[in-house]
Amino acid sequence: MKYIFHKTIIGIILLGLLTVTSCREEKSVSLDIGFSLENTLVEAIVVGAERSSSFLWIKTEDGNAWTATSDDDWLSVSPASGTGELAIVVGYTENTTGQNRTGTVTVSVGSISQSVQLTQRIRGSVVGNPDGYVPFRLELPLVRDSSWFIQHDIGGMANFALEFDTGQRHAVWVAYQLTRGHLAGSIDRDFFFFDPRIPIDFQAHEVRSGIQTIPRFWTLYGYERGHLMASADRTFNQTANDQSNFMSNISPHLPEFHNTHGGTGSGQGIWLRLEHLTRDWARQQGVDTLYVVKGGSIIPDAPGTEIVEVLYRINRTVVPRFYFKAIVQRRGDTFEGIAFWLEQYRGMARRAPTQADAMTIRELEHLTGIDFFPNLSVLGAEIGRPNLEDSVETSPINWSRWPGIN
Repeated sequence: MKYIFHKTIIGIILLGLLTVTSCREEKSVSLDIGFSLENTLVEAIVVGAERSSSFLWIKTEDGNAWTATSDDDWLSVSPASGTGELAIVVGYTENTTGQNRTGTVTVSVGSISQSVQLTQRIRGSVVGNPDGYVPFRLELPLVRDSSWFIQHDIGGMANFALEFDTGQRHAVWVAYQLTRGHLAGSIDRDFFFFDPRIPIDFQAHEVRSGIQTIPRFWTLYGYERGHLMASADRTFNQTANDQSNFMSNISPHLPEFHNTHGGTGSGQGIWLRLEHLTRDWARQQGVDTLYVVKGGSIIPDAPGTEIVEVLYRINRTVVPRFYFKAIVQRRGDTFEGIAFWLEQYRGMARRAPTQADAMTIRELEHLTGIDFFPNLSVLGAEIGRPNLEDSVETSPINWSRWPGIN
């Protein structure tokens, strides 16, 4: 079979990382893969020192066979061969060498190949967190020393992370990456569980039944269990979905704010509708990764903080008046930002989110007291774009990148 680049397309999208480089035999490049190979970032992909992994999206035209290889033992690919379109896993071991290291993964179809280069950092530390370490990931806000940083993994792959306030028994924020790969497959929705990384007595819960919780107490106050990272954002893997049901990822939501019951108006609540829109944005042609942070207005002394109720029974549970969502969208070397500030109150109408609910990420930082996406500055310095974080967080919202918001 003769392989011609414009006829046989190999699309490689490293989901959740930073850039792509290519080696090609012809100048003709298809842009159907969602980003221009002619406009890659200067720096290679940078990953944290911890053992982890990420998706690599491979697409070949007409189901042609491909192979994937790495040039170093610390990098692995699984599966190493296949046909057509598939998300494979690129794994990397913990970096204990004391210095940065670089490796390459190459995908080939016949004589045509494209490569992704990864640089893995040395380990750093953050004082005040039980694990003593926060990895380099673009979705992570700055962690306060007074809080706990928790990251949940699946077989070395980062699932989601959170900053947890043990005094209020509520997450300050939950951060994760969202790609088409995370939305693939189907799962069985399971029970709610206590977070195994946090002592049970520090978690909001109702009635214990082993490691599970029984939905009795919150309902007496008129609340339902609302996910921060949506369960439907993790359908690619059963374990990943089970982790979304940890109580550290749950917050008290009014039915009219979250689901289809209660309140006035028609359809689902604004929180659930925004979740649907976010998944649509992740599936857009050309979008590589969404970096998502969600939480409630609970940081003391922050301008937007308001806790409307504190539920007592077995443990203390705070109910935020406001919920937020900050998103950075990556398309190749282009980054766009948007943020939402949503109020929940009894008797509110069920409605869709509007442009009036949105703001810049910098405006949301002022309300919440959270420094979102500080690693954009680190990336910007490395690739010769020192104003990257400011640009993403302060530029007017480009509504063409966020369809469905009127």
